Amino acid sequence: FFFFLGSLLGGFFLPLGKKGKSTKCPDCKSGFASKGEGARGAVGAGPIKRVNLRIPADAPFVGPKNAPVSIVVFEDFKCPWCKRATDVVDNVLKAYPRDARFVLMNFPLARHKGAQEAAEAGIEAMAQGKFAALKKKMFDNSRQITPENIIKWAGEVGMDVNKLKAAFEKKTHEPKVKSQVLAGRFIGVRGTPTILVNGRKFNMTKDLKKTEEDLKAMIREELQIIAKQRIPRDKAYAMLTRNGERNLQALSGNPRGKKDPRGKNARPPRVRKVVDPNVVYNVTTDFSKLPVKGGKQPLVTIVEFSDFQCPYCGRGEKTMKEVLDKYKDDVRIVFLHNPLRFHKRAMPAANAAMEVLAQKGPSEAYWKYHNHLFDNRKDLTDENLVKWAKELAGADPVKVKAALDGKTHEAQVNEMMKFGAKFGVRGTPAFFINGYFVSGARPLPAFASIIDREIAKAKKAIEEKKATRADIYKFAVGSGLAQAKYIEQKMPDRKAQRRQRPRLDTTKVYKIDVKGLPFFGDPNDDVVMTIGFDVQCPYCGKIMDILEQVIEGDGKDFKGMKKGVKIALIHYPLPFHKDAQLAHEAIQEVFNQKGPEGLYAYLKLLKKDSRKLPREVLDAHAKTVGVNMAKFKEALDKNTHKAFVQATMKAGRQIGVMGTPAVYINGKSVNGRSLPLFRKLIDDAKAEAVKYMKANPGVTPAKYYEAIQKTATPNAVWIQPADAKGAPGMPGMPGGRMPNIRRLRPGQPGKPLMVPGGRGAAPRIKRIAPPKPAPMK
Repeated sequence: FFFFLGSLLGGFFLPLGKKGKSTKCPDCKSGFASKGEGARGAVGAGPIKRVNLRIPADAPFVGPKNAPVSIVVFEDFKCPWCKRATDVVDNVLKAYPRDARFVLMNFPLARHKGAQEAAEAGIEAMAQGKFAALKKKMFDNSRQITPENIIKWAGEVGMDVNKLKAAFEKKTHEPKVKSQVLAGRFIGVRGTPTILVNGRKFNMTKDLKKTEEDLKAMIREELQIIAKQRIPRDKAYAMLTRNGERNLQALSGNPRGKKDPRGKNARPPRVRKVVDPNVVYNVTTDFSKLPVKGGKQPLVTIVEFSDFQCPYCGRGEKTMKEVLDKYKDDVRIVFLHNPLRFHKRAMPAANAAMEVLAQKGPSEAYWKYHNHLFDNRKDLTDENLVKWAKELAGADPVKVKAALDGKTHEAQVNEMMKFGAKFGVRGTPAFFINGYFVSGARPLPAFASIIDREIAKAKKAIEEKKATRADIYKFAVGSGLAQAKYIEQKMPDRKAQRRQRPRLDTTKVYKIDVKGLPFFGDPNDDVVMTIGFDVQCPYCGKIMDILEQVIEGDGKDFKGMKKGVKIALIHYPLPFHKDAQLAHEAIQEVFNQKGPEGLYAYLKLLKKDSRKLPREVLDAHAKTVGVNMAKFKEALDKNTHKAFVQATMKAGRQIGVMGTPAVYINGKSVNGRSLPLFRKLIDDAKAEAVKYMKANPGVTPAKYYEAIQKTATPNAVWIQPADAKGAPGMPGMPGGRMPNIRRLRPGQPGKPLMVPGGRGAAPRIKRIAPPKPAPMK
């Protein structure tokens, strides 16, 4: 009876217990589980991961401000994919006019000129209530974005143009754009567009229709979660992202730097697909119409795919010459063009070379022209291609010019590129040695090992009468594959392999004699900033912008230090900047004639043309600053200052200048480049100077730098990283040996930094051996 009664009552109360049961998910950060919590609506797929991003109050947006779903897009107005992403989002907003809004987080890329101004204009348009209209104008005309065009479009959409011009001039919105960029970098944004839906990463695909449907599905999921959890609509974004992840990498389960308990990287090993080099490919075509050199009946045929503008192809050509010198008639080389698309002059050069080949055949005259193009890859203008064809190959310049204008041989070159792509040629140079693939500019031994093997195989086949010298290539590749075979290759972990370089000790005061060096600023100040400087270095151009603010002020709260710092330049023209050496000689001559003010004006002019500084540009700017042109031209013609510039460069290496820009303030090396950093370090240096001069009453500000140089360290002191192996106790080398830096070597230890015009000249050093450690006592 009691058993029956208990079963009856239990059956009655059990449904009531089910109805009152909580659906709270203990694993969900955001509260309750729902059908929407998972991948694309999968039930029970686990909690949704979101990134914690605070949307700035001044971020431009389209749609209701209190919409429960915020589609945040990091964009660049000159990015073509951002235009497509915006079109998709606009279509989605039409489907959810009350439930979703589009928020633009500006992320202008440095390589896109005009993107910064477009971002600032977008913020101004938001303030004037015209953001949606101006956004559409700028995306529709992204290739024509310039400050002038932006102002014109602003007028067309009804904005107050005067306010926009004022915002540009005063850079009113520049800090806001920078703040949004920094917010993106903080969470791991690396490119544009990056799309977040209520903090969830949304991946865009090339299929825009599918992308639009996927975005709508994600919005529906978000609305279901918000309704299920009874989250207020206007607080949905803040509540859902409040406990989110710190960066985007964590959304995929691989946060940067996170390791598993075994100490290994949590990320799977990176792999890439490469052409299998261990199989034979049937690389055969009509060689009679191509440039061929080497033996008439060779044992080995090398098919080369190359690009006249590629520096590595130039190295490959030199290796091919070594191959022919070593193997004589046993090897022939067949040359095919593969001009890369980002080498703008490679296709015209290939076109001209094919025209010369059509006129002269694979003769010595053609190969002379061919080699000259590789040797002068930076000057492949149409004029030079025509001129060299006549001078070096004796070709008809009129026909060469007509071939360039009419792109006569480009179709043939494109066929060569398609032929190479079939066998996996993606870059240059690429070689097939009797059908075996070799990628990149390798040294002679790398080719010799394969060539020797193929020669032995060919001789054996001829002895066994399986082939003759006339058809040995056909025999070697006849059974080869007709297209590329790809294999997976593990890529090394760059972070694991990258060794930390020794760094210069920033606590030491280094001996830098500035007598004779060009300088601008206050000649008698107690702070001397010395810069290892290359006028053609793009980073030196950026640091010049900062130095101008140091001298003149930033136009806001900082008035500048025209009477507060002396900035001296250590000549350091890098060897790969071909105009830099003569430009630095010009800088020295301008300084000698016009002093600090003339030098400052000259440097500002050179900065505008820093990529190319031919002689005529140096002369024109020198004339603008008012130098004696007869003396100026004589100094450059006779290279009067060449020895001084080179000696200064050698002296700079001695105190640790290994590249440009290298900054020292009162002899101390500086890590970092920014106006706030320089201002702080200059103020600190001034405070040290005041303290020193109080203790030494005879020292004036003009003599302070000279005073501290008397006890300065004469050579660079390098601090080894913690994991570096080195002999402890080396003089001037705390923690280990000298840093291994290619080409540019530090000066000899124990000799002070001196330049002509000072107390001596830096010694010429060919090789430096580290000193032996002192014997143990």
